Parts: sequence; C-alpha cells; structure tokens
Amino acid sequence: MLPPEFVSETKDRGMLASWCPQEQILKHPAIGGFLSHMGWNSTLDSMCGGVPMVCWPFFAEQQTNCWFACNEWGVGMEIDNDVKRDEVVKLVRELMDGKKGKEMRRQAMDWKTKAEEATRPGGSSQRNLDQLIQMGSFAFGRDDKPHAVCVPYPAQGHVNPMLKLAKMLHSNGFQITFVNTEYNHRRLLKSRGPNSLDGLPDFHFEAIPDGLPPSDANATQDIPSLCDSTSKHSLVTFRHLLSRLESSNNFPPVTCIISDACMSFTLDAAQEFGIPDVLFWTPSSCGVLAYAHYCHLIERGLTPLKDESYLTNGYLEKNIDWIPGMKNIRLRDLPSFIRTTDRNDIMLNFLAREIERTSRASAVILNTFEAFERDVLNVLSTMFPPIYTIGPLQLLVDQIPNSNLKSIGSNLWKEQPECIDWLDSKEPNSVVPDLVVGEAAMLPPEFVSETKDRGMLASWCPQEQILKHPAIGGFLSHMGWNSTLDSICGGVPMICWPFFAEQQTNCWFACNEWGVGMEIDNDVKRDEVEKLVRELMDGKKGKEMKSQAMDWRTKAEEATIPGGSSHRNSDQLVEFLQRK
Repeated sequence: MLPPEFVSETKDRGMLASWCPQEQILKHPAIGGFLSHMGWNSTLDSMCGGVPMVCWPFFAEQQTNCWFACNEWGVGMEIDNDVKRDEVVKLVRELMDGKKGKEMRRQAMDWKTKAEEATRPGGSSQRNLDQLIQMGSFAFGRDDKPHAVCVPYPAQGHVNPMLKLAKMLHSNGFQITFVNTEYNHRRLLKSRGPNSLDGLPDFHFEAIPDGLPPSDANATQDIPSLCDSTSKHSLVTFRHLLSRLESSNNFPPVTCIISDACMSFTLDAAQEFGIPDVLFWTPSSCGVLAYAHYCHLIERGLTPLKDESYLTNGYLEKNIDWIPGMKNIRLRDLPSFIRTTDRNDIMLNFLAREIERTSRASAVILNTFEAFERDVLNVLSTMFPPIYTIGPLQLLVDQIPNSNLKSIGSNLWKEQPECIDWLDSKEPNSVVPDLVVGEAAMLPPEFVSETKDRGMLASWCPQEQILKHPAIGGFLSHMGWNSTLDSICGGVPMICWPFFAEQQTNCWFACNEWGVGMEIDNDVKRDEVEKLVRELMDGKKGKEMKSQAMDWRTKAEEATIPGGSSHRNSDQLVEFLQRK
C-alpha cells in the first residue's frame, strides 16, 4: 500500500503497475537498470536485455543469485540490509551515470551476446536441447521415433540433395534409412573408404539393385536405361526392404518414405504398406514446371520433332507464350528431352509419366526458396499436392550442430581438397571455375603444362566450398540445379553452357529472370568464351550480375534462417511427417 501523495508526486516521472510484461520491458531501449529481488527469472530477463541490476534479495536462492551477480558476473550492486533512501539514491545514480555502472552495463551487454550465441543453431544451449529431444525420443521407445526411408535417384546430382534432406530430418529426431542402388553403394565405398557407409545408430544405409547388368565401377550409367530399369525392376526389391525394416527389432517402424520423384515406384509400395510417400523433385521448380507441360507439348504437336533438321533450322527458336510463369520462353529453353524425333523416346515419356504420378504423393518437396521462383511456384501449387520449398538445402544443413553427420558424405568420386589451398593463394574475385561435362575429360599434356601457373585441374572438388571462396569471381557452369544453387549461395555470377535436361531452362531463368547469367552460343568458340569471361570479370554487365548474385545470396540466407520462408517450411514439413 502506497499513500496517495506518493502516486501524485511521481506521476510525471514514473509509472505504477500491479503486473507488467517483464521480458519485454527489460529488452526496451529506455531501460537503463533494474532494481531487482534477484529471482532467477528476473535475473535471466535482465541478462537477455543487457541490463545491469541493483540487487535487493529477500529469500530462497535470491541471496545466492545476488552474490554471483555482484562478484562473478559483474552486473550487480547489492543494497545494504538496512535499506535507506540515501543509499538507494546513491546506488541508482552510480548505476545510471557512474564509472562502475558503465562497466556493469558493458558486462551485461557481453552476457546478452553470449546468451544469444548459446541459443542460436550450433550454440551450446540449442545443441543441448537437441540432445535432450533425441534422448527423450530414445526413452519413449521403438514406436515413438519417426522413421523416414529416403530413396534418391542414383545420380550424383540427385543423391547430394537427398542426403542433405535426410540430415535435416535426422537433426529433427528422425531415424533415417538411406537407400542407394547397389552400384552406387559400391562406388561410395570405393571413393570414401570401407567405413564410409557405417552411418550412425539412427542413420543407416541400405542398397537395392537397379536392374541393370553389371558394369565397370567407374563407368557412367546411361540415364535413359537407368530410368527405364528402375521404374520396371526396383519395386519388388524395395518392397522386400520395407518388409525387412518393418519386422526388425533394431529400428522403429517406417513412418514415411521420402523418394526422388524419378523413383516413383515407391508410391506403389507406400500404398501397399499404408505409409505416406513424399516426392522430392530435385531439379529447379522452373524445370519441373516445364516437365509438367511435356504432355501439352505433345498434344500441340510441338514434340516429337518432324525430323532432325528441326534441330538446326530455327524451329527451336519458336516462342512458347502459353505456359504460365514462363514469359517469352523459347522451345529451345525447355528441357532438352523434347529434342527427339521418336514418339516412344524413353526420357520424354518417363518425365511425363513421373509428373502424372506426382499427384499421388502425400506432398512434394522442392529445393528452392519462395523469393527466387515465386511465379513458377504459384503455378505448381495449383497442380501438385502440398508443396514444401525448403531450399537452398545446403544453407539449412550448415546450421545442424551435430558434427557426427558431417562424416556422412555422398560424393561418388574422390575429392581433391587441395583446390581450396590453391584458391587461398589467389586474389579476391580473380578465378573462374569451369564445370566440365561428364566424369572425365582428356586433355593434352601441353595444356596442363601451359596452364599450371594460372589454373588448376581437378577430377572432383568440393564445389560448395569453392563457390563461397572469396577468390571466385565467376562460374562457367552447365547449369545443373545443384551448381546453380551453389553459385547463388556464394553470390557468384555465371557464364551458362547448358547441355541437357532442364539445364536449358535454368540457363534461361538465370539470364532473363534472375539477372545472374550470360549464355554461351551453341557454336562455342575460343574468342566468344574469352569475351564473355572478360565481360563477367571486368565489364559493366558483369558488375551488375555480381551485384544481383549478391542480392540473391542475401535472400537465400534470409530464407533459411529461423523465421525465413524455407526454415519455416522445413519446420512445417517435419510436423507434417510426424503427424502422418
């Protein structure tokens, strides 16, 4: 109870409240100090606000908190037990204007920073919370841990993003079974070592045959043959794998399947077992939208081509103005499988079929972010089951604190990490890496000797790291989606040299929508490549592209931090899979 005259005398310089939102108040910039009884919640609220304290403990552990605040943490001054008005005035003045008060405020701000660091992804408290959740999920027993079976299409550019997705789910408490083909399983063991697929107790690897005859361990598998074979022969062995996992006492029951959209035979197995199946389209969203219109291109007689002369007679320059989300795109900018004269072409029909089967999925995952492909995503959302855009996945995976997952890799070729050491010796924005098509390229010995002082040849390199290196000024790329996203995440503009599949579509968007690319003419000449590289590195357009690439990099980072669109969508995906 306070006398009425106290209220009237202080109304112009203070405010009385029976209860207030203390956390918000102590984070308000107007707050300069806190006269506190030193309960632990109040102490933490003050630390989170970077606010020093005048300490007036009453009971329980408040005295202990007071001692630590004054003697260990350097953020408090204690009021004497025999509280007098003059002493309170003296302490408040010292807190607000004195030398010790300024030291306490600086110390409080330091503790505020340390508290924020501890609770961010990778920080000690966030890491401990993740471990507590994992420990709790084990304690609840076999039936309570969600179990995702991840099935990538057996090509490097599909395995990489699926493994990232699997790691993201694992970091959210999922048991993971990652299913490679037997061929790729052997290649991974060869490139990464005999123990590389041992995994973790709750992240293990399985293998199923791809249905193709045996081939050399280093051979590139023929893509049409692989698509045809897996679609016809992999269902039976995958069904047996699911049965084995379901009957095992070593793993929780399978609760969902995450399958590459090009391995949609899993939909049939999922239906049989009553398990939801989410399809992961690993290409760009613009590429997926183009594939979704293959059936319309066939209906309109635009593909197959009448004969092979249509490849060179200007026919492919035809403007396609009826695909929503793709303004002024040309026939030649659509995925390359339309460039066939065969109505029974394997890839043309395979992609049209996989698009049609997508409607059966429980949901669809896309490795992109909303700001990057907004118009295209708006169209796809009217065609597909619920879509979760959770890219760039590499930026989400970088936030996972569990270092054990870093040992699990997916490269089918042995990396040459010395590339990074070589880049460290170069000036910023001075190097243009070139992604060579295929697994190998034969170069004459004189090429190697002539370029050794101004370039480096590598059979395989850590591309994500390289494109984030400050020495990189541009990227000569075939415009696969992983390479495009790696370039965007590094803020690196591109010279575009597309070869097949949706690389042509990615190229068109990079040059015409995103403002980060320049296309090489189909008839590639040395002079043209030199001209484009010089423009990219030193020209006005190159500088504009670099600026735009850095803007997209910032937007990608914003999308994947807590509260960003992709981070939010990944949380919603996890909730969706756990509900199922």
